[in-house]
Amino acid sequence: MASCGSVNILSAMTPREYFDRSAEQYQSEASKTNVIAATFIVAGRCLRFIFASEALEKTYTPAFEHLRLVDDIGYVLEPEMTLYFWEGCSHPIPPPFAQGEAPSFRGSKVDHLCDESIQTITVPHTGMVATFDFKKGEGYAWIADNASIPLWELFSPMRTLMNLWLVRKGAQMIHGGAVALDGKGIVFAGPSGSGKSTTSLLCHQADFDYISDDYCIAEMPEEGPVQLHSLYRSARMLPSHNAELNDLVAGGEHTQTDDGKASFLLDLKNSAGGPGVFLKAVLLPRITNENKSRIVPCQSPLQTWKYIAPSTLAALFGGGKKSFQLITSFVKACPAYELHLGRDPVDLITKLREFLKRDFVEHL
Repeated sequence: MASCGSVNILSAMTPREYFDRSAEQYQSEASKTNVIAATFIVAGRCLRFIFASEALEKTYTPAFEHLRLVDDIGYVLEPEMTLYFWEGCSHPIPPPFAQGEAPSFRGSKVDHLCDESIQTITVPHTGMVATFDFKKGEGYAWIADNASIPLWELFSPMRTLMNLWLVRKGAQMIHGGAVALDGKGIVFAGPSGSGKSTTSLLCHQADFDYISDDYCIAEMPEEGPVQLHSLYRSARMLPSHNAELNDLVAGGEHTQTDDGKASFLLDLKNSAGGPGVFLKAVLLPRITNENKSRIVPCQSPLQTWKYIAPSTLAALFGGGKKSFQLITSFVKACPAYELHLGRDPVDLITKLREFLKRDFVEHL
């Protein structure tokens, strides 16, 4: 990440000094332009983004559009966190690591610029350096060059930032698809190619409530069942033998192909401020050669763990021990089943509807 010729003096800075310096540089950049504010309800909490350029707003907000609050309502609510974004070299902020060091490709927590209240991270693949004061409820994110952000970031933006904030609230992003009916939700977890995206989208087509196909939010209350919340309205999938899904991909907003997968944004009903859904179970899909689908109990909770924990922790660094504990709580709280996917999509949808209506399902 370029520092635009700035001298790296950060090794001598305290976390508070670095946070205050970031705030000053943002204010200097924002004073030159008309800032754009966007307010969202994420997992029942008010979150506000403030951008120092229209380009940044267009990059980072479309995937959250179903959670947006209109301004006249949003400004009545006090946000739990406000994130400020700016870009470019007009007010560069040097990379927050010592000279000669480098963060990992996926990202790094910058230990010497973190304390109990302040967290500082780098996300190299997006050119971002971000620092948060969680007690104050403010964060500042500098993006080296908005035009260089990878296109796939448009569909699940700010994953690490979102998870760092959510973990502090007792919620954890989970790598998996999720859908619901009548306030009861299921999570589809599995490796790439197992059928979780196709299943989530078939449910969407069948008028299930769509929560996610890649990342959902799981909130673990002290008492009661796990609650699921939507975060992104995006979807990614391989070309499907199902004509309806291919039509959905072709008509999707911001459609692109990446490693053979199409990424696109779904037209979801605005759900800002809506409650989460109660998690009924985790289903582990796998494609079979059978015509009909079957749902059978898992033999071991380790199956759920191995399909959720490694991929979630690898994609969302920085949550540390708390993320590990939340994922463990999630796995322990969820009845788990194998979903043997048959070739008949109508039968699959029927089986999933029956599953969500029953109190307990041993075999379908």
